[in-house]
Amino acid sequence: PGELDRHFVVSEGGQGDGLTWVSLKARNPDKSAVTSAKLGFAGVNLSRMVFEDQLGSRTEVRFSDWSRNGALPAGLFIAIFLNQTVRG
Repeated sequence: PGELDRHFVVSEGGQGDGLTWVSLKARNPDKSAVTSAKLGFAGVNLSRMVFEDQLGSRTEVRFSDWSRNGALPAGLFIAIFLNQTVRG
């Protein structure tokens, strides 16, 4: 099984809010930061994620105006080198 299947029971979550949902339940909720999650897809695109943690807190993330594997300018990233002495 894949990594997702190792940690979660994956099942169909039905239709709702114009999305197709996939439900995830942690196999070991006492050892998992995320005890359950629902992934909402609009076609093949992930549109929404809803997480619940061990304390019962709920977090919802909505995605919009994104592109899969889009190009990013190199200047967007900063190189950080640890364990180097900087002399100036």
